[in-house]
Amino acid sequence: MRCTLILIVLFLTGGFAVAPFGSVASSQDSDVAKGSGDSKADKAKVSAETKKCSANLRAISALAVTYADERGGKLPFYKKAKKKDRRAFQSLNMLVSWAGDKAKPEMFVCPNSKKKPAKADKEGKFTLTAATCSYRWPSYPMRLTDESDLPLACCTDHDGFVNVITLGGSVSQEKDSKKVLRGLVGND
Repeated sequence: MRCTLILIVLFLTGGFAVAPFGSVASSQDSDVAKGSGDSKADKAKVSAETKKCSANLRAISALAVTYADERGGKLPFYKKAKKKDRRAFQSLNMLVSWAGDKAKPEMFVCPNSKKKPAKADKEGKFTLTAATCSYRWPSYPMRLTDESDLPLACCTDHDGFVNVITLGGSVSQEKDSKKVLRGLVGND
């Protein structure tokens, strides 16, 4: 319950959070998030896309924490898939299925991505695939009681950084994409 409240506050305020790997980051202030474009318009566009991506990560994280609160702290994890990437998408699809109308296809696509949101059927149900989801999810089981600086989900659709949210709810822009992705893949 405490994690849910923290995530809701972070989601609503969009405020500062202590980022993993020892840096302090905010989607409003990150130099990396402002982009490398020359014009102010380019920087503003990149910043707006990063803020929307961060909001998507927070929304997915809030759903995941609520899901876990109802399941003894266990986050969505589909262990039957043989390949790690399929396991991650199946885990996210477990979350989508559980969330019902709280999950929208658009929240799984970064505005900086070329991917298109999944098509929802008449009942609003949809399935995520590599073509309809920008966000990476752990390919190993996680619990709410795990270390709060573990990456929960990330987006690699930005130039020069990875947008990442941790289990503790902190969103940051990390330059070391390999480190973040190693954190999501695990050692299984």
